[in-house]
Amino acid sequence: ISGLISRRPDLLSCNPDEALKPKLEFFNSIGVSSSDLVKILFGDPAVLKRNLKNQIIPAYQFLKNILHTDASVIATMKRSSWVLKNDLRKYIEPNVAVLRDHGVPESRILLLLKTQPRAFMKIPIRFRAIIEEVKEMGFDPSKCSFLDAINVLTGSSKSTWERKSEVYRKWGWSD
Repeated sequence: ISGLISRRPDLLSCNPDEALKPKLEFFNSIGVSSSDLVKILFGDPAVLKRNLKNQIIPAYQFLKNILHTDASVIATMKRSSWVLKNDLRKYIEPNVAVLRDHGVPESRILLLLKTQPRAFMKIPIRFRAIIEEVKEMGFDPSKCSFLDAINVLTGSSKSTWERKSEVYRKWGWSD
């Protein structure tokens, strides 16, 4: 409690029965354990400030529709609790579609979403450009390394990627 409050003192102003309890009950109802709930909320206490009916439940339903099981949704929330705060249809849906269009196997898409959901939270135009860049590097969309490369590039700015590439070029490596 003190860790959450020290990071988000405004949680003290929430009505525990109207604002907090329903959210905690919802997480319990989908099978989130106490220890997992601590991890999710400590990852981003602002989740407790989000609207249950308009944000948290729709995000959960969206993820469950793609990932199929509560366990997979919970694993995704533990990796990045911010998935409960964003408009997932705006980012994940089109980015999953682009991966499918490029022949990435469904099982690999789901694994990336479950383990590295932040990779999907790029503006679709930028995500598409990253996919094209990864393909130009010679990665095969049917292989795991393709998604590893996407994960690296979505987690780095263009300038950071260029600086890292320059280090390899200095050692005589080609692009």
